[in-house]
Amino acid sequence: MNDDLATLNVSISFTGEKKSLFISKEVDVNTTSRQVFLSNGTLIGTTRLWAKANPTDGEEIVVWDVPPDKIVGSVEIRGFWSSNTPQGAQKIYDIEGKGTINGKNALFDSAHEVDTGIMIEGILSNEATLLALGIDTLGVNGQFSFSDTNVDLGPKEMLPEILGLLPILLVVILFISVFVILYYRRRKRRRHN
Repeated sequence: MNDDLATLNVSISFTGEKKSLFISKEVDVNTTSRQVFLSNGTLIGTTRLWAKANPTDGEEIVVWDVPPDKIVGSVEIRGFWSSNTPQGAQKIYDIEGKGTINGKNALFDSAHEVDTGIMIEGILSNEATLLALGIDTLGVNGQFSFSDTNVDLGPKEMLPEILGLLPILLVVILFISVFVILYYRRRKRRRHN
């Protein structure tokens, strides 16, 4: 690995009832441009497994760059919205872009964690690391959901967690209120008798 080039081992493991599949390949990734190369130097595409950390709303980010095709996506900071991860609720931003790759329409839509840029969910069609394995899409619509990472995603967002507890808190408050009201009514009746 040099300053901008990292070797990434990409593996897919699938186990079905009757068949199993395991595919693995090493690729080189330019960590600055996110371009993915085969070991012979052939450019495959641009990975979206991570993007820029802490982008600004409306900023443009390259989602595909294999000449002559280049697709740029626009950043939309979700603001209040967050996405749940194994490390808790995190602020996220969306990147959306569309264009053509080899004459075919391509749509790029992904949600990334703000502090690190790691993809939390999105469409994996034309994902360069998977193209290295000969896979151009996953599943029915190529949807990807984040499940684990060894990267610290930063502090979790507390507001979504508090809002998640709100129904429980309301039930507890309602129960206590009913109990207090009934207690004081009984006490008041005993005084009058």
